[in-house]
Amino acid sequence: MKNKGLDSLTISDVLVTMAAAIFVATILRVFVIGAFAVSAHSMENTLLDGDNILVSKIYAWSDNFERGDVIVFNVPDSIKSKTNGEPFVKRIIGLAGDTVVIGKESIFVNGIRIPSPSLSANPKPLFIKKTTRTIVPTGEVFVIGDNRPYSWDSRHWGTLQTENIIGKALVTYWSYGATPDLPTPHLRWRRIFRMVE
Repeated sequence: MKNKGLDSLTISDVLVTMAAAIFVATILRVFVIGAFAVSAHSMENTLLDGDNILVSKIYAWSDNFERGDVIVFNVPDSIKSKTNGEPFVKRIIGLAGDTVVIGKESIFVNGIRIPSPSLSANPKPLFIKKTTRTIVPTGEVFVIGDNRPYSWDSRHWGTLQTENIIGKALVTYWSYGATPDLPTPHLRWRRIFRMVE
C-alpha cells in the first residue's frame, strides 16, 4: 500500500475524514459522555453553581446504581411544569427495596443513619415537622441534594424512575463563579479536573 503525501490529498479524502470525525464525535456525545452545567446550589459544596461536569451515559444503561452515586437526570414528568426543564443533579441514597426514613434531624436507609456528605455546604439538621417513611419501588431510586436544607428532591416529589437517569457525574472540567473569599465571578482553578465523589 502506498502512503499519500499531503500534496496528493484530494477534497474527497478531506471530506471523508471530516465526516468520520463528526460521526465518531456524535456517537461519543450521544451515547458515551455528556457535558452538563450545574446551575443550582443543592449540591454545594460537592458541585457549585457554575461547575461544568462530564457525565458517563453508559452508567445509565448498566443498571449498576449504587448508594452515594452523584447522577444527572431528567426531571420527572410530575414536576416538569415547576422547573425550567433542565436536568437535575443529585446523590442516590436509596435503591429499589430500600426503606428511607426522613426524621426530624436525620436520614436513615434500612435503619442506618446517613450523615451529610463531608463537602456539604450546610450539614445542619433538616428540621422537618413530620417523619416520613418510603419504600423505594422496583426500577426507582431515592435522590437527595448534598446541601440538604436547600435541595428540592425525592423528599418533596417522590422517588425517581431509573429510566430518567442520564448518567453518573465523573469530573468537573470547568468551573466559573464566585467563592466565599472572592464574590466576583472568576475561574475556580482548584475545581478543574476534580473528581465528583
